Parts: sequence; structure tokens; C-alpha cells
Amino acid sequence: MATGQTLNSFVAELRRDVDSFEAWWRKKNAENPEMFEMEYPEENGGLWFEQFLYFMQDETAQNEGAEALAEAKNV
Repeated sequence: MATGQTLNSFVAELRRDVDSFEAWWRKKNAENPEMFEMEYPEENGGLWFEQFLYFMQDETAQNEGAEALAEAKNV
């Protein structure tokens, strides 16, 4: 029987990505609140998903997010 990715491992990976994105965004917001807003108008709520996709395509942002998440967990 071939092995593959389980649903549990997929969900765990996705949660890490979302947590990393959140930590990265909060850190960027502290540095530049006008650029990294904490709220979008309801009609622009889809921008959060777009921001997450950008984050997932940017290796530097992902690395910064992993560092910010580690820092947040150590606080």
C-alpha cells in the first residue's frame, strides 16, 4: 500500500502556515500599521486570502513568519 499525506498531517501543516502568517502580519503591523492593517472593510474581506496567498509565495515572508511565530511562542 502506497503511503501519502494524511488529512491530519495536511491540516497540521495548514494550521502552521496560518499561524505563521498571523505572527508575520502582526509583527509587520507593529512596524508599519498603515501598510499592514488589522482590518479590511467588509466588501474587501477577500483581501485576507490574497494576503495569505502572497505570504505563501514569498519565501522571505515565510521565513520571517516562522521566526515571528517562534518568538510569539517564547513570550
